[in-house]
Amino acid sequence: MPDYEAAIGRSVKGMRIGIPKEYRVDGMAAEIEKLWEQGIAWLKAAGAEIVEISLPHTKYALPAYYIVAPAEASSNLARYDGVRYGLREPGRDIIGMYENTRARGFGKEVRRRVMIGTYVLSAGYYDAYYLRAQRVRTLIKCDFEEVFARGVQAILTPATPTAAFGIGEKGGVDPIEMYLNDVFTVTVNMAGLPGLAVPAGLSSEGLPLGLQLIGRPFDEETLFSLGEANGGAHPPGGWPPTRRRGGGGEGKAPAGPRRRSSAGGPTPSGGNSPADRRWGGGRDATGHQRANASGQGAVAPASASRPGST
Repeated sequence: MPDYEAAIGRSVKGMRIGIPKEYRVDGMAAEIEKLWEQGIAWLKAAGAEIVEISLPHTKYALPAYYIVAPAEASSNLARYDGVRYGLREPGRDIIGMYENTRARGFGKEVRRRVMIGTYVLSAGYYDAYYLRAQRVRTLIKCDFEEVFARGVQAILTPATPTAAFGIGEKGGVDPIEMYLNDVFTVTVNMAGLPGLAVPAGLSSEGLPLGLQLIGRPFDEETLFSLGEANGGAHPPGGWPPTRRRGGGGEGKAPAGPRRRSSAGGPTPSGGNSPADRRWGGGRDATGHQRANASGQGAVAPASASRPGST
């Protein structure tokens, strides 16, 4: 097992860091663009070499991910029927027990994903949706492999296209509004690569902003070194106090480099209900935060993720 703690503080001088041009998307907040440039400046100051790269299939990552991930959720969650283990809600007959158990045990977002996944895996649509999304996933993986083969050791991108938002502010009516915040992170999961989200600043409203570092397969050590070298871990002058949105008062400043999460992505269960927790936590139950054995379609767990196989 690599000594990840020893990697923190290691020199990054001479490392080649890629900046993907496809990540400059329309509608990205100006403060995110400015933060990205600041992150580039921090790494340059630490001795890293900055190179522009291209990941041409990035634009297909988000729709492909939201086919693959619900398909896996649908398949993985089929076992939670109240028969063998977990929550059981009585019904008039066995079908009623199935329906009541899954209706109470899954939150709104989980049910949405199960329905989407079941649809794309059905006999008439498997080739048109799921199989095609898996082909796109392979193309995305190949984009990263080509970049790393040219000597790039890591990639720096924003973590999200906007600042952090309050609970319940997005996705209440249109879930796609929430899904769009995953646009910069889903490529990592589709390609089976390690990623690290680093708190790098605050918005004009005092809300957290982050940068993302993407590494080569099984090269988390480089990410920890870069995360420490990136000025976002401890900006000059320290972190100013944050403000709670809509509540007043001061909160704690962000911590140092944080391990990869969905960085503001959708909460799959629509809120962890007691029933979700009885099944081991609504967030984990969907597979949204816990990658499966192949690394496909799941947002990385609460650690620098391991690459999966194709």
